[in-house]
Amino acid sequence: MSVNIRQQGDYELFETPHDHQILVLDHKQYFAWVRGQQGEILVGSDSDHNKDAACQKGRYYFADFEDEADFQDMPHLFLQDGRSYDSLVLPKGLPSSKGDRQRVIRNEKDVGKKSLERALQEANKGDARSTATSKQKSTRHGERSQDAEPFSNYDEMNADEVAERAQQLDKRKQDHVRRYEKAHKNRKTVLQAL
Repeated sequence: MSVNIRQQGDYELFETPHDHQILVLDHKQYFAWVRGQQGEILVGSDSDHNKDAACQKGRYYFADFEDEADFQDMPHLFLQDGRSYDSLVLPKGLPSSKGDRQRVIRNEKDVGKKSLERALQEANKGDARSTATSKQKSTRHGERSQDAEPFSNYDEMNADEVAERAQQLDKRKQDHVRRYEKAHKNRKTVLQAL
């Protein structure tokens, strides 16, 4: 299993006097949570909302998973709700700016707090070991250029975003992506796309 924790911190979900739900991550990122006939979406918003009632507060994790059947190899937002986490699939990630919309798929299976935190810790330990081993091997073989990101924001992108972008590159740059990916995250989705 491979996991990339993109963000983590504290969140709050509250309702406005107009019955709109607002999700706030780390007191910085604001999203309107809209439930409609077509499903649920998050819409990038600003901090200009009056709070009428708090719905939920706690820890959150926004993470990408690879090779993990329970998490469908897609970005997930986990919102702590007591002793468990609500699991939300965000196929295209979080909205990046005000007005940007992203679909939310609610995972009906809640994830136990200890189970999720243990999975994240184990994945991080494994990633750290494989990254260290890959860097040692590549340094011995003189491939130091792989330490530079192949393109800007590479490390912040999920596997699908990297794969899509990498397919547009010439062969030399794709080789750089391949070396960098193997040495750092080693995501199957990216490597298969090259």
